[in-house]
Amino acid sequence: QQQQQQQQQQRWQEQRRGLCGAMAEDQQQEIRLADYTAPAYLAETIELDFELDDTTAVASRIKYVRQRDGEDLVLNGEAKPANMVLQRVCVDGKDLAESDYKLTPLNLTIPAAHLQAESLVEIDVTIEPAKNTALAGLYKSSGNFCTQCEAEG
Repeated sequence: QQQQQQQQQQRWQEQRRGLCGAMAEDQQQEIRLADYTAPAYLAETIELDFELDDTTAVASRIKYVRQRDGEDLVLNGEAKPANMVLQRVCVDGKDLAESDYKLTPLNLTIPAAHLQAESLVEIDVTIEPAKNTALAGLYKSSGNFCTQCEAEG
């Protein structure tokens, strides 16, 4: 079991090196404390619903409160490790068309024009935890669902 854990740790480190190697526009970048600014939106309430399966459905309902006018809501969410697929984006009861937001492999950006001072944002995605070998977020190991999340900032 110790050897299996070492192998998983080694795979994780190799994948992290691959992500942090040559920086393309849509690759993760180091976040330094000196660069930290307070978020443009605060999450006041968060509801998450997971339907655990080989393809797991995740539904989120988050009430955001704007802190600074005119700024877009930028949500981090790396698509690759768990094959995350965006299914739906809804703001204050209105489903947004793909042209209403920007989706990259690392972020979902909802323009400020679609948001009120307080907005309920609902996002539905599917993920494949067994394919998530980065050992971050929701993944499957030895048949068990596991989570690992690290704070930023």
